[in-house]
Amino acid sequence: MRVEVLSDHPGDLLAEAVRDRGRPMGRADGIAAKLGRERDKARAERRWLTWVRLIFAVRRARRAARREQVMSASPTNREQALRAGGDAEDRVADDLSAVLADEWLLFRGYRNNRGEIDGLLLGPRGLFAYEVKYVNATVDIKGDDWWAAKFDKYGNQVESRAPMTDRGGRSPSRQLNDPASALADWLRRRGHQASVKRIVLLTHHNAQVGSSRGATVQVVKSAQGLLRMVERAPVTLRAGQQAEIAELIRRDHHHFAERRTGS
Repeated sequence: MRVEVLSDHPGDLLAEAVRDRGRPMGRADGIAAKLGRERDKARAERRWLTWVRLIFAVRRARRAARREQVMSASPTNREQALRAGGDAEDRVADDLSAVLADEWLLFRGYRNNRGEIDGLLLGPRGLFAYEVKYVNATVDIKGDDWWAAKFDKYGNQVESRAPMTDRGGRSPSRQLNDPASALADWLRRRGHQASVKRIVLLTHHNAQVGSSRGATVQVVKSAQGLLRMVERAPVTLRAGQQAEIAELIRRDHHHFAERRTGS
């Protein structure tokens, strides 16, 4: 299988989170330094009560700076979640590559004006769009509404059942369906009636589907589940059609990438 990386959104988010982790330390150090200058000025001006008060203020500020430095040296929960999600996407791509021949092409990080798709798998058996979710949770699904009850690594429930959404309030199926439908419309306007099959992968080894009614996407637990769907699909695309669709996917992605950057 060939792999083409269009964008690395998870990597960009992780880099941003790492940068954010380092910022508080600089602010705390700056406060301590400012108080130190005020202390020294008070001593030079023989304002002894102010000097004594600032001695203790400087000590408190330095302790706070040291605490923040220790915290900044440790990955935040958000970083750990982003890293785990990126690793899960990599494992899915590796598992697909180990099985599929070079007639298959995997686009990673395709984006349009409706959102991002983790993976677009294009080959003789069609076009498959998938979203990877690495959550230690029991997931309930009703149409496009998703809920998750999260657990820790020991199997203890740590969060009550809550809606499973992104920052924009979209469930995993909507995160996938919105850009997948926009892509299908784009391909149709360019003369290709290829359907876009939509799959959400719950790849954490403890993830479970508690109940599912009227789901608008297929839900599987591993790359092997996706591969079984691929194997069952009929051959619908000739090599020439695949090449044309691949070029349209690139054009669409780069069009919206240029609009986002303003270039």
